[in-house]
Parts: sequence; structure tokens; C-alpha cells
Amino acid sequence: MRNGHAEEISKLIEPGRVHRRVYTDPDLFELEMERIFGRAWLFVGHASQVPNPGDYITTELGRAPVIMARHRDGSVQVLLNRCSHRGAKVVNERRGHAPRLTCCYHGWTFDTDGRLVTVPVPEGCGEGFDKDALGLAHAPRVGEYRGFIFASLADKGQSFEDHIGPVKDNIDDLVDRAPDGALALDAGMHRYAFNGNWKLQVENVLDSYHVPFGHASTVNKDGVQFARREGDRKGATVVEADKKQTAAS
Repeated sequence: MRNGHAEEISKLIEPGRVHRRVYTDPDLFELEMERIFGRAWLFVGHASQVPNPGDYITTELGRAPVIMARHRDGSVQVLLNRCSHRGAKVVNERRGHAPRLTCCYHGWTFDTDGRLVTVPVPEGCGEGFDKDALGLAHAPRVGEYRGFIFASLADKGQSFEDHIGPVKDNIDDLVDRAPDGALALDAGMHRYAFNGNWKLQVENVLDSYHVPFGHASTVNKDGVQFARREGDRKGATVVEADKKQTAAS
């Protein structure tokens, strides 16, 4: 699997079934980190999370830590959260406000657009030291649609317009429901860690078959949750084991 040949990978998927290696093979996972998360357009955050100059949030694009910050000119910047000096994280907090971003390891200080502003003990730097060349790296590509900020870690690839096009209607439907036509993500965030392959988490979110059993407390008083397939208006129902049968067993 290390070679990443498409023919070998395709053998893991057949009509009606998927090989368990798709969820467990570490080499395949590494390919996904490189070829999916390292190239695709990924959601970073919403512009309303950084309403004022100096506001920032931090998150991850695949394995790359990033900072989304509002600069003084009103632009939203997506910067790699790695100091250009020794690679330490510049910002550790999940959100905050700062006119400058200062690395806690050696004190290199960056503007909210990534530009290197100052370094401690500048006299110790070499003669050819060039601050302009040592700013924080930017995400190679950034796109925004109605406040939703996306970024790609790849220099080239599918355009943002081609990526966002199929879901524009869904975003419009969501945003247009707001009274002033704009969303505000200002009520905090529910964050949790999932210790497993990313595809298992996605599959669980898309799998409504388990809901009546694994989430029975969420169904309404009639035991109806929602339809599992288009055209099914009855919805899935909670199935309770017969008490006598359970007791007998």
C-alpha cells in the first residue's frame, strides 16, 4: 500500500462492501493525509469568529496548525501556526485577541498578516538577516463564501469556485434565514477528540440506521426519528425488547 497505486487501492472496495483495511491500514491513512487533507479545500472558520482587528482563532488543517486572524485592513488571514525561527507554535490558545502574535519560545513577534515585526537581540542576527523573508507562512490558497473561510495547503489543484459551487445553495439557504442575511458564530464551540480513523467518524455521522437504537432518547414521543431514505415518510422507529422475553433469557 505504500506505493499508493490506484489499482491496489481500488481492490479494497467492491459493490456492497468495503475492506476493513480502508479503516485500519496506516499506509493508506498516510496517503489520505497527503492526497486529501494536504490538497483539498478545508473549512477553517467563519469570519464572524474574528470580527475585530487582532482577533484570532486557531485550528488544524489535517495535521497543520493554522491561525485565522483579522488584520488591520479588515482582511482575514490564514497563517501556518509555526514560528519561522524554530517551528514552535506561535499561538497556543484556541481563540483570543492580540495586536501582535508573539512566539512564546524565543519571542519572535509577527503582525496579524504574518509579517515578522521584531526579534529579541537583533544584534545577534547575521549580516544578511532579512525580516521580510522570515514572516509566517500563509496557507497557499484561501477562499471565502458568505463568511465561510476555506483554505488549501496545496499551491495548485481544484479551484475554490469549483469546490464550493455544488454547496452554494446549501450555504445560501442557511445564511438567508438570518434576519440581516449574515451569520454570527459567537456562541462558543463544542469540541471533542475522536481517537480513531477519520472515516469512521464521518460514516457515523452519515449513518442514521443506528439512531433509533444508539440515540433512542432523542426520538419524539411517538418513537419516530426521521426517514432513512428519500420517499420513506414513516421514519425509523425505536424497537424495545419484550420485557418477558428479556427476563426469560
